[in-house]
Amino acid sequence: MARVQVSSMLRPPVFSRKGDGYAEQHWFLCEAIWSAKNTTASNAKIIEFQTTLRGRAL
Repeated sequence: MARVQVSSMLRPPVFSRKGDGYAEQHWFLCEAIWSAKNTTASNAKIIEFQTTLRGRAL
């Protein structure tokens, strides 16, 4: 089985605690983690997490 190396591009987002957007940002990150946890294959978990963050940011 091939190993997956996470590149330096995968960094957790940095959120500021200013205003009402903090709760929305927190929920967004929890939703991305939850969707990745529902995936069984470890390689697919990394891909699911990355694409969820990128998809929501766009």
